[in-house]
Amino acid sequence: MIPVLTSVSPPSAASPLATPVTARAAPDGPRQLPSAIVSLSGAQSAPASPVYVKPSPVVWQVRSNDAVTLRMARQYAAPTDTGRFSGLGAALVQNFAADGGEFVQSVSIGASSGAAGTAFRLSVATASGAHVTFAVMGGEGELMVQATASGSFDDRERAAVGRLADGFQKAIDGLLAKPPAIDVTALASFDRTVFGSIDMSASIGTETPTTLAMHADTTSRSLKVVAAGGTIDIGVDASNPAMLGTAAQRRNAMGNYLEQVDKATARGHGDRALATMYKAAFTQLHGADDVPVGNTRPMASVLSKSEHAMLSGLADFRASISQRPVASNPMRADETDGFSYDMAQETHIASPGMRDRELSQHRSTHLLASFHSPLYAGATLSLTDNPTSQNYIYTQIDDRSDSLAEIAYRNGVLVKATLSQSASQSTRTMRYIMGRLVEDTTVPASRSSTQDMLELLRDAEDDGKPPTRAREAQRERIHVAVNERMTLESDPARL
Repeated sequence: MIPVLTSVSPPSAASPLATPVTARAAPDGPRQLPSAIVSLSGAQSAPASPVYVKPSPVVWQVRSNDAVTLRMARQYAAPTDTGRFSGLGAALVQNFAADGGEFVQSVSIGASSGAAGTAFRLSVATASGAHVTFAVMGGEGELMVQATASGSFDDRERAAVGRLADGFQKAIDGLLAKPPAIDVTALASFDRTVFGSIDMSASIGTETPTTLAMHADTTSRSLKVVAAGGTIDIGVDASNPAMLGTAAQRRNAMGNYLEQVDKATARGHGDRALATMYKAAFTQLHGADDVPVGNTRPMASVLSKSEHAMLSGLADFRASISQRPVASNPMRADETDGFSYDMAQETHIASPGMRDRELSQHRSTHLLASFHSPLYAGATLSLTDNPTSQNYIYTQIDDRSDSLAEIAYRNGVLVKATLSQSASQSTRTMRYIMGRLVEDTTVPASRSSTQDMLELLRDAEDDGKPPTRAREAQRERIHVAVNERMTLESDPARL
């Protein structure tokens, strides 16, 4: 919300922000009446006197020539949000990083409407307990920015805040793009040695606004987007870094999860634009755990290499995408087009000790979808309340997939290593001709399998003998081969 301004003085005349208005003065002297009036046949009447509308004044809250104000002066009248907010979030953050002071500015053409159509907010808490919040908002012909802080920021902390400027701006630019995109990589991957938490929120539009809420701290990350087309909701548990895998392992796991999303979107006729945002958000929140080249994984040695081989390498999570149901058939309001897809991973470690530890990781997906399609390929579907239009197929889908990896040690000896997988699909198809149901079939499919990795992994266990290059290479090959089997599969025919 842009506040009602108590100070409406524009920048000084010497300032590049000054907007002088000149008016043409009316001539002086008495009015003289004509002595004769002559009308000519066919002559056009003189045009009506033009009406000059006095332009609305440009109202500023603070008279200033700082970099943020100068940018606002160039952009407040832009015809689109993309133009209005270009670089503004970054400029506000950089302004705070330069001097650490609070800041407020607003500009509007005429009196403020008091209702900003678009707003972005970034809140940062340092590990030492200081807080700063940046707000950027505006609408047609108006902009407002504000930076408020509590606690004391030292030079190192202000510099770290400054490094968030580009990340904040990229998140803003992504959400204002057509189509919208998620870009919270830099914010989710914040410097944990300086910051305790990062929060960002956004609201775009007024009728059915698109909203975003992102949170990241040292133990968790989450992101929720609510748009006209549906909702994305993702949460990542970052509290157990010991279970994180190598870069190659994480790439493979991420590829497997994203492949399942693509399969579900295609099978369930999901919104591809919403699915693209979902995959980007999922990748970025997990990407915050990626280790730069040349660094080692903290606490990786807490688990054995065999245990790491049985895990995905990614942090536990819950993730869902759901589209708003649409009643596209006016003759059957209960037949809605809808799509929802859930993914989850949950890991349990029964004992912190190495000698008697049990570890399990459960991964799952669930697809629910329904949609209308024409009776024949290439036909056009146009459902109305006319029975002649009621020739179509209505499909309902209910799919599940599960993967359970279990590994256990007793007295330091590997005694269990199994992978259980299952997949089920249910496809109900209803065919209508002239509005009459002529066929209703449900096709179920399911399959499960269990693989025993015990003997294979025992060959890769440390035998107490001096390691050799050949032996280490062999162990690495075994661990990679086992890990490549730790996948989800939604198609029963492929199990």
